[in-house]
Amino acid sequence: MANNAIGRVPAHHAGKQRVPDMIPDGVHVLSLPSIRSLTAVDVNAAASEILDMSKDRFYHVKSPFEQKWAVHHDGIYDLPPAVEKAMQFLEGPVFEAHAKNANVPSLAPDGDRYYGGVFRYRTQGRLQAHVDAGLRPYAEGKSRWRKHWTALMYLGKGSGDLQFWRGDKCTADNPKLYEGIGFVRPSEPKVVLFENNDYAWHGSAPNWSHWDRLVLTVSYLSNEVDAFDNKREREFFVPYPDEEWDAYTYAARDLRAKCLDK
Repeated sequence: MANNAIGRVPAHHAGKQRVPDMIPDGVHVLSLPSIRSLTAVDVNAAASEILDMSKDRFYHVKSPFEQKWAVHHDGIYDLPPAVEKAMQFLEGPVFEAHAKNANVPSLAPDGDRYYGGVFRYRTQGRLQAHVDAGLRPYAEGKSRWRKHWTALMYLGKGSGDLQFWRGDKCTADNPKLYEGIGFVRPSEPKVVLFENNDYAWHGSAPNWSHWDRLVLTVSYLSNEVDAFDNKREREFFVPYPDEEWDAYTYAARDLRAKCLDK
């Protein structure tokens, strides 16, 4: 499949028509409207609360790899009530339903929300294709944990598909992407879950709408540190198949992704 087929170029056309998600194997998508009767999540209230949060609650992430606004980590447990309920929904009912099928006995929500996040992708906000961190950073006196699964919630509106890619193993020398294998549209409330294995390449196309793309994320951790070879403690970004990076961009990527030698 050519990468254009999943809406990366030109991404702004994707938001102008209703196109069904193309969900690759191993990715689970739950439509919030279809399960709303089972939850206490008010997505409209949560979205409004995020948009009403003061600017000083966020920091601006702006790099060659991502452009977004993120809630400061020291405020991740001090969220407005509807947003907190949504995070707890990902950590509770979604996890409990998912964990039964994950076949990972030690799987548990990240209680510290180390990888938890509340994000605003404003116009042109984007996230380059990457594989997530493999291990949670080392902490003195604590066991190592694998970032085993990723769960995220879109609160509706905004554009810029969540895209999934076929590529080399992320621990290979100079791994490359080859083709898009699926996408999820963020314009309706939904939950997306996927295993964070060595081939879990994903990223978000630019938001070309005038609505902010609002995203909540949590991670499910396990003590199966050696389940996959990826031992990085931060994301690892790669260029798209039709994209060329200069030496500076590769160096910035490698420096950012470097694991602590613990």
